[in-house]
Amino acid sequence: LHEKMGCICYENKAMGIYFINDPDDYWIEIIPKRR
Repeated sequence: LHEKMGCICYENKAMGIYFINDPDDYWIEIIPKRR
């Protein structure tokens, strides 16, 4: 979803996390839920 919207500003594939930009240009960390 975030990839399609083009709002990912940084991605760490090794850790499985990424950051998106909010409308105020702050970064929000997106982490996978625990399994």
